[in-house]
Amino acid sequence: MGVEGILGILGIESPDDFGFFEYFADLAESRDDIPFEALHKFFSLVDHRALADLTGGYFEELLDCIPGDQIEFYTLMEAVGMNLCGLAERLAGGDGDTDGHDDDCDCGHGHGSAGSHDSGVHEHGSLDGHRHVGADSHGHGHAGGHDGGGHGHGGAGSNGAGFDKERGLLYYTEEFFKFRLWYLFDSKAVCRDTSDGTETEMPVAEAIVAHRLEKLGGRAYSYDFSGCMDYPLEEYIFPV
Repeated sequence: MGVEGILGILGIESPDDFGFFEYFADLAESRDDIPFEALHKFFSLVDHRALADLTGGYFEELLDCIPGDQIEFYTLMEAVGMNLCGLAERLAGGDGDTDGHDDDCDCGHGHGSAGSHDSGVHEHGSLDGHRHVGADSHGHGHAGGHDGGGHGHGGAGSNGAGFDKERGLLYYTEEFFKFRLWYLFDSKAVCRDTSDGTETEMPVAEAIVAHRLEKLGGRAYSYDFSGCMDYPLEEYIFPV
């Protein structure tokens, strides 16, 4: 599958049409096998201001759908969203965005870097002279079988004030690719039917759908996302 395949999944004719929430949600939640390389190419072709806004909007919606008693999981998803938002905002800025948008994407309902996760776009001290985007410093592993072959983290050409747009695009794609596979397939939430006590294990995406349906009068569950807390947050470093 290439870019044309992604356009087919979304039902649009061109990457220029990728400007609505539904398209981002369809891309994030499609169970089709979308190769890393196709995503990377697709994201290189879309409007990065729109990508940043859609990323923020998607995670705001996702946070609204997390059960209220799952505070640690909410904090984790907030950090994941701020990580992707920060990368997308840097891409939009690297495109020469001058419409007054801040470099920090408001995808966390104003909570900032809640809990123990240090996320978003922020400056570090002058010891290393770098700007860091992201959260804690796990290695740059890749989920879902993407081994990073040919996708080195070295600098390509710079775009903007010290921002390497090619590297930023790679980082955003890696984080989106990892999130999507984890969200749809690899994560394991436990949903307990409150009527008979039956427990069902399902990916986070399905648990979120169950909670949405519950709000609309569907089957009621209690939720346990504690088995989903090992999500590998990354730290990305850009020269200031």
